[in-house]
Amino acid sequence: MNKQLNYFALACLLVLSASLTGCVKFKQTMTLMPDGSGKLDLSIALSDQLVQMAQQQGENPFDDMDPKKLNEDSKGIVAFTKPVKKKEGGYTYLSFSAYFDDINAVELGSPDDDEKPTKFTYTKDGKAATLTVEKSMVLSAVADHEPIAPGDKAIATQMTAGMLFSETYNLPGSFEAIKGVKSDGQTATLEMTQAHMLEGTGPIKDLKDVEKLVFKITEVREDAEAMKAFKAELQAAKKEWEAMKEAAEEE
Repeated sequence: MNKQLNYFALACLLVLSASLTGCVKFKQTMTLMPDGSGKLDLSIALSDQLVQMAQQQGENPFDDMDPKKLNEDSKGIVAFTKPVKKKEGGYTYLSFSAYFDDINAVELGSPDDDEKPTKFTYTKDGKAATLTVEKSMVLSAVADHEPIAPGDKAIATQMTAGMLFSETYNLPGSFEAIKGVKSDGQTATLEMTQAHMLEGTGPIKDLKDVEKLVFKITEVREDAEAMKAFKAELQAAKKEWEAMKEAAEEE
C-alpha cells in the first residue's frame, strides 16, 4: 500500500481505486441536528487480500484508527467511540462514531497530509439553512478519477470487486435536489461503486465539475424530543471518551 489508511485523511482511501491495490468499502454517515451539533458514523472494510498485503509489508492498515491518533488529526470533534472490529464475508470491518458540538468547528484531515482538510459550514437564515461540505470524500474520488484503458479493464475489474465509497447526510430538513445526489426526504447519499469507476458513470459524470457540496435546506424541522435524546447521547459519548483517554494514559 502506498499510503496509510487514516480515517480523517479520506483521500488516502481514494488512492486505492486509482492504483488498484485492493478492495475497500467505506461508509460515512453524518447526522446533523438543527443547532449544528451532530455525529459522524464511519465504517471501513478491507478485503482479506488487502490486509494480508499490508501485513506482508509490516503494516497494520488499521493502526491510524486508534481514537488517540484520530483525536490528534482532527479539530472540533468532542468525543470518539471505541472502534469495533469484525470479520465477515472476506472482509475485516472497523466502525466507530465521532461527535461534535458545532459542525462549523470540525476539520477532518491529518496535519501531515498535503491535501486540504474536510471542512463544513452550516448557516441558518430564518427557517432555512445551508450546509456546505468542502473536500467531500466522493467529490475527491471524482476529481482523482482517471479513465481505465480497455486493456486494463480485466485486472481493474478483478482488483476492485465490491468496491464502495458511500457518503450520507441526514439533514435537519428537506433540501433542494442536487444532480448526482440521491435524496430521500431529509437524507442525501452519494455513492461510488466499482461500475462507476470502471465506466466513468454515476457521480463521476454527474459531479465532475462540482467543487463543493451545497445542501440548501428549505425548512429546518425542530424536534424537541429528538434533540433531547441526541443531547443525552452526546453527553454519554463525552463521558465514555474521557474514560477512554484516562485509560490510555495509564497504559
